[in-house]
Parts: sequence; structure tokens; C-alpha cells
Amino acid sequence: MSLLNYWPTHEEIDRCIKSEAEAVADEVLLAVHQEFPLAYATVGPDGKVIPDSRQVASEDDLLRHLLGSAPEGSLVVPVTGASGVGKSHLIRMLDARLRRNPKASRYLIIRIPKSASLRRVVELILDAEPLQHQKYSSVRAEFDKALADVPLSQAVILFQAQLKIALGEYATKLRHQLQQTPTDENLKRRLHLSLGLPSFLSDAATEDYFHKQVLPRIIHRSVEGLKDPNAPIDPADSQFKTCDFDLPDNVAITTAAIPVQKFFQLTLNTQGGQGKAIAADVLNQVVDQATRQLYQLNESLGGKTLGDVIGDIRRLLLTEDPSKELIILVEDFAALVGIQDTLAKILIQHGETDGTKTHATIRSVIAVTDGYLAGRDTLATRAGREWIVESRFESEAEVLSRTKRLVSSYLNAARHGEDALKAFYRDASSAPFHSNKPKAVEIYSEGNGEHESLLEAFGTIKNVPLFPFTESAIECLARSTLASGNALVFNPRFVIKNVIREVLINGRDAYLAGQFPPPNISGKPPAYAVAQWLGEQKFSPDVRSRYERFVSIWGNQPTTLSDIARIPGAVFEAFKLAPPQIESEKQAIQKISQQISTDGHPHPHPPPPPPLPPDSPQIKQASAYQTALERWVQSETMLEQKVANAIRQAIASLLNQRIDWNAECLLKREVKSNQFSLPNAGGEGNLVDDPIKVTETTVDPDGRLRGELFALLRYVSIYNESPDYDDSDEDLARVGNLIDRLQSVVIGRVRASAKKQTQAAIALLAANSRLLGLLEKGRTPTAVSSFLFGDVESPPDLIESAPQSFKDWRQLQRDALQIRPLLIDFVLETSGCFQGTGKTLQGVDIVGLIESYPDENFAPDLLDLPSLYKELRAKLMVVRPIAINARLKLVLQAAKTLDAKITSELGADFNKQAVIDAIKQVAIDLRDMGVFPTGSLGFSSNEFFTLCESFRNAAIKEALATLADVLVDGLQASDAASRTISRVANMPLAPLLTAEQFINRAGQVVRVAEEHVRTMEAKYEGVTVAQTAEALAETFENLATDLARLQ
Repeated sequence: MSLLNYWPTHEEIDRCIKSEAEAVADEVLLAVHQEFPLAYATVGPDGKVIPDSRQVASEDDLLRHLLGSAPEGSLVVPVTGASGVGKSHLIRMLDARLRRNPKASRYLIIRIPKSASLRRVVELILDAEPLQHQKYSSVRAEFDKALADVPLSQAVILFQAQLKIALGEYATKLRHQLQQTPTDENLKRRLHLSLGLPSFLSDAATEDYFHKQVLPRIIHRSVEGLKDPNAPIDPADSQFKTCDFDLPDNVAITTAAIPVQKFFQLTLNTQGGQGKAIAADVLNQVVDQATRQLYQLNESLGGKTLGDVIGDIRRLLLTEDPSKELIILVEDFAALVGIQDTLAKILIQHGETDGTKTHATIRSVIAVTDGYLAGRDTLATRAGREWIVESRFESEAEVLSRTKRLVSSYLNAARHGEDALKAFYRDASSAPFHSNKPKAVEIYSEGNGEHESLLEAFGTIKNVPLFPFTESAIECLARSTLASGNALVFNPRFVIKNVIREVLINGRDAYLAGQFPPPNISGKPPAYAVAQWLGEQKFSPDVRSRYERFVSIWGNQPTTLSDIARIPGAVFEAFKLAPPQIESEKQAIQKISQQISTDGHPHPHPPPPPPLPPDSPQIKQASAYQTALERWVQSETMLEQKVANAIRQAIASLLNQRIDWNAECLLKREVKSNQFSLPNAGGEGNLVDDPIKVTETTVDPDGRLRGELFALLRYVSIYNESPDYDDSDEDLARVGNLIDRLQSVVIGRVRASAKKQTQAAIALLAANSRLLGLLEKGRTPTAVSSFLFGDVESPPDLIESAPQSFKDWRQLQRDALQIRPLLIDFVLETSGCFQGTGKTLQGVDIVGLIESYPDENFAPDLLDLPSLYKELRAKLMVVRPIAINARLKLVLQAAKTLDAKITSELGADFNKQAVIDAIKQVAIDLRDMGVFPTGSLGFSSNEFFTLCESFRNAAIKEALATLADVLVDGLQASDAASRTISRVANMPLAPLLTAEQFINRAGQVVRVAEEHVRTMEAKYEGVTVAQTAEALAETFENLATDLARLQ
């Protein structure tokens, strides 16, 4: 015996193992048939399933119901279920059992396959034996003519025209309904759509798209049928879909007619696509009618409609034999677009009138997908009972058990081959009938014992050898194929396509070449323990890949080495893989090690702590973490936020302990959990910008990622960083590798961030120092230290009359003085050495600070300074270099104006003492004459005398010289130089402002004196001295006389 003989050939795989039941021979279906998981539910008068009426049933129950009582001469049996559960297979099995029934001669059976075009459906009906009479020739000819092959392009045009007519009739129907319920918004919207859709479908801007991409898909089945019966069938392809109204980029809707544009924007393209969904439903209401009109199937052809033809069949059967019946089996009722309504009416047509039988009984089984009967109240009500092919079971074990039986039955059938199965059932059909159930085909066997042990290693299901599968392999493949959410859903089509054919077709040649399993047969990534074990083996890369694929599937996704050990060694050998020596390695790992003391005498290692019970909280939590990580990697399931956050927090905690901030010359910076990103994990929306990626992807071929993260969670989250548990040494090593890897990234980020902070802080502190008058004297450690950290004094107050730009400059200096300590702290945070993790400064890394010193054109970004509160940020905005330069220009302009004024009023080389003495004497004269106008001047004579002395004592000429130098530096440069800021900060403004005040007040005094002189001259103009003396003498005599008289 060769194992290869148990591996079906490519030819027999293609003939016997097909995902669509219609594509295989009846004999193959009989050979692979497994009892269907059926149930039925009662349908109430409203056409809806009655709650809690569901009953488990068998195929025999279904057959008994089909052949049981048929009130009024008709019985409809709807069979529903999810796509792929085997409804078509069930219909074919009913066909086979009916034809093998002892009373088969009573039944005229018409089976309509799911791939049939409308033409083929009508042909199947017209080919019925009772219609072979000559008088039906004209009927057959007319139907042939109506259903002649129509070019698809022509059918599309005709179909669109029929859609327009059908939409018009539907609109009329909606108007009548609105008359009954005029406030129904849904009816109003559907009416609006039914009126607007014809123009939308036929507009020049959209017609080409619908003619080429939408309408052909819908009518393709009715025109051409399904040419490849093994191809997957989507019933929705025969209907309009919401996405049909998602116009491609090459459709320029803006070029459509204005009403069409408005219809698209205001009706279809609104409410998140709801308008498109309703439009698709409106069109689907009339698709069947439009298709029927396309082929004139509702009209008399040769004097008879399709309903008339089937009515004739029933009458002829009744005439031939009153016991004869018509049975119609429909593999996919939804696919019969164009005759659905017609056929539905035919199937429920009574065969009795007033108690008299007029037509042969008609029985029908129609396969429909879940939910299809909703809204078809008449059909559902007449059926009275809905049969269901189950796909969901209470237990996962039931799904796996059915899957294994299905695999074994197809393996056995394909080993026999199609021809042998036909011969077997041909012989069986000649034997006396004992049951209408198909006879089970015998189990394939070569009949000798060679390689028997290898074959047995793969196991059997109902004595059928599973080679090249095992039960574990089938379970693994089933889980990846049948998973729906957190449950397994039995779907025979998926099993046939993705489990049986996938392995047999893709693996046969690889098995012959000793390279099984090939790359296109693979399971999920291995668990981390398995991945690490594989990485430790001394395999070539090709063998390691084969081992990984084989162990993953035939070990049913093992998670431990013990799981691998359960794979029979003979299975390894059958696939040319050396059986692993896992048990001895495990024993070696678990063996208590011996430590050798320095004196050479062995002594036992301290015993490990006792293991925790399996139900302990720690073990349960560890298992939950491990499961979550495996699903994350193997199934690409999102890592739940709770687990992801535990990983982020553990990383942050360990890094905060690990990083030596003093070695980095940085004040401690807390590493936070939101700085770390995990792919496909919860909580990613709460992270900082540009977080550190713990890993780029969840791809983990060697298990290192899962091993490190599991060790991290176990060590930190479960055991609170205590090493007192089994495997703690291994965990610590893995955690150390992970943290070392991430620490380098964190330190790199911190250094880059610290450098930005250092440069920004230095730039701001340097501007601050210049503004407060400190001078830069090079980049030596001493010079930089003195410049950045030197002591400064509070700038003196300015007199009230100072220019506003001078006052603003002085306020700027005061603000700079206030925030200077904070800027120094910012610099020291990234350039200082601190005591432990505290904030006590022990020294300054002046060399590192100089290395980070920015150039003069550097523009600091306040975002590089952490934790700025609002008020400080506002002040820093004002004292940025660019803001200081703007203020500096205003100060220089005001200073230039002041310099010009002093020079203009006093002269380039004035005698200060002479000026003061002269002006002061004028003021004294005015005072002595009693004409010093304190009120109008705004200052008293004494205040002016004080100002004169201040001016006398002020170093005016020295201040003017300094000002001249500053003006030369500041006004000639395109941008104010840094040294200019320092010089302006040190510029003696008080003498200059004193001089300006003296000039202003002296001018006022002089003007008062000049005015007084002019007054006196006017008063005494033309009067001589003698006359004045005579007048005075006369006045004195009069005064003396007056005084004497008074006495």
C-alpha cells in the first residue's frame, strides 16, 4: 500500500469535490451526503414565523411533509438558510430520493438548477413528458422565439425601457397609497424616487455607466445563466445595490441636466447614503416585473402563458392518472428574476374547485436565503411552515464534528472516483428497494497492510482514513474558515472550498516532492513558545518554514511544546519531517540544576517556590494575557485596550526606574504610558503625537514579541515586579531585552527634546541677559557662565516725561528681570546635575551647554519648553529676540530724536556751566520781580533751580558720546546686533532725559522772561526819567496829605 493511493488525483478532486452541488454528479452527491441539520417553524396568517414554534427535524421529516397532505391540491415547502449551508445540495438529494422512491412513477419531477437562465427554466417546463404532444409545438416555438438569445447590449436597452414603465406603474400604486395615508413621509420619498429615477438612469452623463456596469450585472443571469456552475453565486447580483449609486470619478454629474443634478445632490446623495439605499430598494421592487416584460412572459405565447402551460401539465397528469402529481424543485428561487411572481402564483394555484379535483396536485420545494420570504406574505402564508437548514449550533463541538464527517465523506468519494461511484449506484439501483435513502458507499481500501501504521496515525472518521488530514488539522482549518465573530458557523461550501480542495489540490504535488505542506497551505502564526522553539532548531530555512506550517495546522495551533509532542511521530514521517525530540528537551529543562561551589563540591540549587494552583488569580490572569497576545498576533484581533494599557504602563514604570537622568545631565522627566504605541491595539487615540512604537507590526515569526510582552505583563502587572515565581529568571531576561531596546529609543527622543529645550532656553536666556545689560565676551566656559547666569540689577525708574518707547523698553527690562530665574531653571533642567531624582542642583554641564549653544539667527520655539503656564508664555512671547529687536528699533529712533534735540538746542560743543548760570539768573530775576508764573509753567522756581543743579551734575557729554556710538551700531545694521541690545540696555538714559527736561523747562522760562520784557516796554513807551520822577514826587505829596488828613 502506498499512501499516495489514498490521496485523490487532481482529476478526481475536480470531478468529485466541488463547492457547488449542482456541478457534481448525482452519484457523488449520494456518496458524500451527510444528514442535514434541519428545523422548521410555523408561519402565521400574517406571513411571519410564530415565535417559539421552531422544531428540530430530519430529512425524513421534510420528505414526509413534502409528500403528505396537500390541501386544495397544492403545497409549497420553502427551505431557507444562510448562503453556503447546502440548500442546493438538499434540493438535489430530495430529487434523488424522490426518483428512487418506490412510488416514483407517480411523480413528474422538474428540478430547476440555480445556474439556469430563464430560457433554460422554460425549456425544463416545456420538456415535461405530458407536453410532448404535437399540439404544443406552436407553444414551444413561441416561447423559444421570446427567449431566443438576445445580445446583452440589446437586452440592456430593452431592460432600461421596461424599468421606466415599471417605475411609472409603481408610482401610480404609491399615489393610491398616499391617498389613504397622506402624511406618510416614506411613501412620499419613494414616490419622488420612482418619478426621478428614469431620468437619472437615462441622462447622457450617467447612462453609459449604468449600461456598462450596473444593468448588465442585473440581467446577466436571466439572459445567459451561470456558465460556470462551480462559480460562487451572489443573489444580490440580480438586484440593484446601494453602491450602484456611488458614481465613479469618470461620471461627470455636473454635466447632467439641472433636474438630474438636483435629484442626485438633494435626493440620492443625502443622509449618509440613505437616499441611495431607498433608491436601490425602489428599483428592486420592479426588477422582476421589468425582466418579465423584457421577455413578454406575462403574455400569451402561442395562445398560452407560462401559467397556462403548467396548468396544462397538471390537467394532463390528472387525465393520465388521478394519482399522478407534479413536483417542482427550485434550487435558488431568488435567482429566477423575471418569473418569480409568476412562478409563485403557479406554485400556490389550487387543484380543486368546489371539492372537485381539476388539476393534478402540485408540490414544490423552493430554496431561498434567510429573510427572502419577508414581505412575501401570500407565499409564506400558503406554505404554513418554513424549513431551515441550520448553520449555527449550540456547541462548537457539533460544528467540528459535522465538518470532520463532511471531510471524510468527500475523501472517500474522491478516492473511489466518479466512474466507480456511478457504477456502484447503478448496481445499487437494480437491487430491491428497502428505503429511499441512498445506500452508503463502501470505504475505500487497498486491501494490504503496507504502511498501515502510517495511515492509522492520521486517524479515521467512521472508519474512513483521514490522510492527509488529521482531526486536529481539520479543526484548525475549520476554525480559520468557519469563524464568524466568536462562534463557528457550519458552512459546507466553505469547508469544501477552503479545507478539502485547498489541501488536496495544492498539496499533492508537494507531497510527491517531499515538500509538504507547501507555502500556500499555512495556518496562523505559531504561538510564541512554539515560534521560539522553532527558532532554536537547527533547520534550514526551508525546513523550518515547512515545520512551522505543519505544526501550526496538524498540531491545531499548539501553544506549548507539549502540544507539539501530541502530534504522532508517524505523521511527521509521512510528510518527510523528522519527529522532534521534545520530551527529552523538556525533561532537561525541568531537571533540577546543580551548582558547583568554589571548592568543587556540588550542592543543590535552592528549591523553587511551590507552584500556584491552576485556579489562582495569577494563573488565570496570565492565561488571559497569553490568550489576548496570541489572538492579537495569530488572528489579527485588536488587542483590547485594558491589556494594551497594561503593557504601556508597565513599560513606562520600568523605564522610569531604569533611566539614569544624572548621567544624561537632565532633571528627571517622567516617562508616561501614552508615549508608547502598539499596532492594532485599543487606546491608540489617547497617545501623544508621534509616539514610540513598541513594535511596527504584529508579525512575530520567532515569538520574541509575544514572549517579551507576556513576560512584561506577568512580571509587572501580575507579580508587581517581584521575582518570586516560576520562570521569573526567564521573564526578567526577556523584559530586560525589551526595556533595553525601548530605553535607547526613549533616551534618543529625550536627548533630541532636551537639545531643543536647551537651545530654546539658551536663546531666550541670552536675549534676557542682553536686555538686562550683560555683555557677551566669547564662548569660553567662564564667559558663557557670566553672560547667562550673571547677576543683574533692577533698572532705575525713568522720569515721567520720558518718551513712551523708553518707558516700554524699561517695562520690557522689568519683565525680563521677573522671568529670568525661570529661564535659568529651563536651561539647567537640561544642562545640570542634580542630587538623586530631586531638583537640588549640584553642578552645570557647561561644556554640553556650549555644544548646544544656538547661533545668533536661531528662532526659539516656545513649544520646546515644557509645562509653560499661560501668563509665562505671554511674557516669553514679548521677550523673544524678534520682539526685543522690534522694541529696540523704536528706542533707537527715540534716542536719535533726543540726540538731535540736545545738539540743536545746546550746540555741538556747549558750555554747560555758562548755560546753566545764564538760565538760572533769568529765573532768579523773574522770581525777584514777582513774575515767575508757577501756575502756567507747571513748576515752581525752586523746582527749576533743583533741575538746573541736576543738569549741572549730570554727565551729559559722556552720555551723548555713548549714544552716538550706539546709534552708529544700531541704525546702520539691517538687523539690530546682539551687542547693540546690551549697549542700549546699559545706555545712561537718566542724564539724557535730565538734559531734555532742562532744555524744555529752560525754554519755558526764557519765553516767560521775553514776554515780561515785551510787556514792560509797551507800558513805558515814550515816558522820560524826569517826568517819571516829577510824577512820583507828586504822588508822594498826595500820599502825605492823605495820611495827615486821616490822622
